[in-house]
Amino acid sequence: MRRLISFFFISVFLIASCNNKNDENDVIILPSLVNSQTSFNAGDVMVFKIEAFSNKGYISSIDICGVTTDGIIKVLDTVINAESVNFYFEYTVPAFDDSQNLQLNFRAICSTGKSSQMDLVYSVSGDPLLVSKEYTMFAFYKNEKNCFSIDKELIMDYETSDSSSIDIFDYSIDTALVFSREWRSKTNLLFARFNDFDFANARAVNVSKAFNSSNKMTKIMDVSNNDVILVGKIDKPMGVLKIINVFDEENPVDDRYFFVFKKI
Repeated sequence: MRRLISFFFISVFLIASCNNKNDENDVIILPSLVNSQTSFNAGDVMVFKIEAFSNKGYISSIDICGVTTDGIIKVLDTVINAESVNFYFEYTVPAFDDSQNLQLNFRAICSTGKSSQMDLVYSVSGDPLLVSKEYTMFAFYKNEKNCFSIDKELIMDYETSDSSSIDIFDYSIDTALVFSREWRSKTNLLFARFNDFDFANARAVNVSKAFNSSNKMTKIMDVSNNDVILVGKIDKPMGVLKIINVFDEENPVDDRYFFVFKKI
């Protein structure tokens, strides 16, 4: 699972004076979802308004935990030390392989040692399959369509393209006209051959897991039919491609790769 929390922004307004609350509990916490929904997709942002107050002592801390089938992960753990707090909390919904419930546990702890917790449960849709796109990339000595940009999702001309966009290019020697079947990058892209990866059912989650656990290289040799190649930066998986056919032709300028790519 991706990191359970990808981003949050919190602003806390501490109220120095104690409000008169007619509640027996030492501490109360009242989270509410600003964008009133019950079901979400991966990447949606949930905005919570969180109010908490103490009748005795002060609120020493507030924490939030996420509970899924993958386990429990701390989302927020902050020291407060105030009798009353009121703040907004933004939470980016994580991606899961399958649809499931996401439970968020909101807890306020009082200086008396007492605590109060409220649990909210939401439905999260499973991470969708990535969409395949087909590309033909020629050997380096072809004067056009001989390199690939992941960001642009485009086959380009090496000589006329900005090097900052050349994520993949064939490293055949121009003068020798020998088809190397070697790929390199001008953008520090890393490659990981993973032929056992289930390309047909690729999802963003399992692409990321596979890339992060793979032996990554700055170049990849002997690119062959049916190779499955994971690509990304040091800590940023970017997608997976599958080689459908490598054409090593009698006329070298027709040497080319045909592959399909799924981008995260």
